[in-house]
Amino acid sequence: MDITGANPARFELGIRLFLEGRGVGYNEVVFWKDGDKALHVNSYSDWNVENTTPDMAREKIERSKLVLQELSEKSNEFSGVANRLPHAYYFCDDRGNAGIALAQELNGEFTWLYSSHPG
Repeated sequence: MDITGANPARFELGIRLFLEGRGVGYNEVVFWKDGDKALHVNSYSDWNVENTTPDMAREKIERSKLVLQELSEKSNEFSGVANRLPHAYYFCDDRGNAGIALAQELNGEFTWLYSSHPG
């Protein structure tokens, strides 16, 4: 559920669904909690996967951190989860029904995951 610019009732519904384990989108970033393991913060490429670079991924992950901070300031319930769980940042290619992670940042360490040459 995208809660960007949502009215207060829809915003609260989105946060409630997030607390129940569903993904919530805010300013082009998707947040979901993996139980009590991690808060997943997913940003997405604007380019075809073969034209995507690690620098693009780093920029989107940095932007997603700012969006996380903004959403945390708007919702105490969201902030409680964000402050309690470790953060797992992913930069993804959205393929409609399924996406693939192209890069990740875990514990401050960036890893480029995409290889254009399988195997």
